[in-house]
Amino acid sequence: MMSHLDLSGCKKRKRGETVFKFKTFGQRGYPAEFNGSFLQNVRELLEFGQVETHLSGAMTSWSFQLEVFRHPSLHVLLFVIEEPIELSFHHHCQHCQYIGSDLAGYQIMEFWDRLCAGLGARKVSFKDTSQKKGMDLRLLHAVAYGKPWFGRWDYVFGRGSFGINLDMYESAVKALQNVPLCLLAHHLDARKNDILILLSRYQILSGHSLITLGDLFNFMLELTLEVPKDSSTTYSSQYPGLILSDTSCRWSPKRVEMAIRVVIQALKRAELRWVSRQEVRDAARAYIGDTGLLDFVLKSLGNHIVGKYFVRRCLNPVTKVLEYCLEDISNEFPKQEEFLMVTNEAKLKPHQKVTWVQLMKDIISLYKNVLVEQKEMTSAEGLGTISVASRIILDTKYFFKEYGGEFGSKSVVNKSKLYCAVVWSTCDGGALSLVKVATPYECFILENNATFDELKVEVQKTFREIYLGLRNFIAESVTGFNLKGTDLVFEMVRPGGKITFEGIEGQREIVNSGIYEGLTSNFVVDCGCGTKYDDGERMVCCDICDVWQHTRCVQIPNSEEIPNIFLCKTCEQDILHFPSIP
Repeated sequence: MMSHLDLSGCKKRKRGETVFKFKTFGQRGYPAEFNGSFLQNVRELLEFGQVETHLSGAMTSWSFQLEVFRHPSLHVLLFVIEEPIELSFHHHCQHCQYIGSDLAGYQIMEFWDRLCAGLGARKVSFKDTSQKKGMDLRLLHAVAYGKPWFGRWDYVFGRGSFGINLDMYESAVKALQNVPLCLLAHHLDARKNDILILLSRYQILSGHSLITLGDLFNFMLELTLEVPKDSSTTYSSQYPGLILSDTSCRWSPKRVEMAIRVVIQALKRAELRWVSRQEVRDAARAYIGDTGLLDFVLKSLGNHIVGKYFVRRCLNPVTKVLEYCLEDISNEFPKQEEFLMVTNEAKLKPHQKVTWVQLMKDIISLYKNVLVEQKEMTSAEGLGTISVASRIILDTKYFFKEYGGEFGSKSVVNKSKLYCAVVWSTCDGGALSLVKVATPYECFILENNATFDELKVEVQKTFREIYLGLRNFIAESVTGFNLKGTDLVFEMVRPGGKITFEGIEGQREIVNSGIYEGLTSNFVVDCGCGTKYDDGERMVCCDICDVWQHTRCVQIPNSEEIPNIFLCKTCEQDILHFPSIP
């Protein structure tokens, strides 16, 4: 849909107008067979639409009324607008959007994905700016699931801004997912006790050990699917005693609790300083002879709340030895008696249950304090990458999905399909370059006795209609074939095969009209981050060399206006080396 549509005339629908099912609209056979090429499928679909007048000026428009729910009744409208590309300010389509709808995000995406697949779209790309409660979903879901929210529908990395490539993006995602929680807890300052309590709360609720930042975010987001959104309802862990719920625990609750108390007392005698695992183990062995039990408790207690203490565990970055420390968090709780041991207890404590409101508050707090505002941790070994990795993921906004553009599986009597592309030589100062440019393949359905002359007519017609820069394209030959126009196509090429037509007529128009899929720049971009094209980010142009760079890369904050006069560093240095005027 287009954001500037005049919908005033669409409020009252015509009686008897067809109403389609939202949940199945776009599937093959509903409402159309969708057994042709993309263009054929679109035309077939529009035959079922309601023609709209005065909806978007002089552009032809159609609408479809879709029933989301019958009881209670909920209908939405799908509008299709045919825009003359030669009259558009933007030669790339950018009007697919939704407005004024209360549908959930996943409902919209499932509808869109189903429609693209049904129509036989070849490739769909988009800019991901989706947010929830102020959190960028492409960062939140990358840490939790290793892919953006749209990855649920198989959308993958398309391109990044500021010179970011696929390897950089994937490395950033892995780096964030693998941040150890023990290292994170160790370097959070004293003001972040709420985060320490948060870590313990979800360790207990999970019923299993959460090792990395990715584990924690994944568990919390999955929990949003289980916790009732009613603010008065709480979600209680099935494992109020996390340590005892561990399947590897072969000791009785009484013995485990005794071992916990001994370990806590040993850490208390250390007077809140960091001590090695071996020191704690040796001190506890004076009271607990079972070393297996001690090893189990020491492993399980890390980064958990016990009584009024938070048991920190961290790998010393210098000695590479596990260390433990107690932190008194009694000031965080008015009633210390409510927080006892983390073993089996008849009554669930506050840190063993969570409401929807608390869960969302915790997710936002973790996102903000760890992923976005983590300046106090940048100097810590192993955590300095969090800021850089988060920035890389946030600077990756463009994703795409390859649908393939395949025809439907239903066969057509006496017809077969063929994939065709066109190729031409690029121009460089009036001379032909050895570099050739080709379009992606498009599907064609032909009579089994079709000739190459007939195919050539269809190829020219289709590609002229698809690409503005190919309006005068004339197909002249087929790459790799020495044939006559009267030759039968499927005697030379097997059904489902691929061929390429070559053409050179109107090539100057082809090059200058920007038919390419992706990004092209009508100006020179050469930024210090490595970007060589207009990636959609804010840029500034040097007033001497006319080269564009990102404002962020030249230290111009987004909050500041672009200066009236700007010189790049290269031109500044050149000016400084000019000879002085006597």
